[in-house]
Amino acid sequence: MPRDILVKLSLFKVKERILLRVRQQVTVSFQEAHCTLYQDIAPATLARLQQFCPVAEALRAETLRYRWAFPFGLAFELHNKACHFTAADEAAAALGLQSESEGGDFAATGAMRGGVGPSASMEQWRQQRSGRKTPRKWHPPTVWLLERSWGGL
Repeated sequence: MPRDILVKLSLFKVKERILLRVRQQVTVSFQEAHCTLYQDIAPATLARLQQFCPVAEALRAETLRYRWAFPFGLAFELHNKACHFTAADEAAAALGLQSESEGGDFAATGAMRGGVGPSASMEQWRQQRSGRKTPRKWHPPTVWLLERSWGGL
């Protein structure tokens, strides 16, 4: 069952080192539970970022890496180009997702700009993504890795 846990660290330096590691590793596993760590942000900022959640879910579903842009936005790589969006509708349109105003919760609708979208033909889209010159390597973090790399914290 998902649950939020707030942690207050007494040293800013330690917090920054932990968040840096989390940005590099994406998810953390502890006792067979997957944890996602986020920095605490203001409620108004959080409400604005929640508009991007369907887009972020679509990116996670296709294992595309993304990052939250400050103060409001989403940045990711699409067709080997860096994309930065400050409006959720624009990000959804770039991915070929239907916006809420068009009758959906960013439901997949078709092709991405400049290529095949995730809903058109998943196999074709994956083949296009796999044609990258340098494929991304991702290794799931383990408790051992965390203990070993964060042992000095």
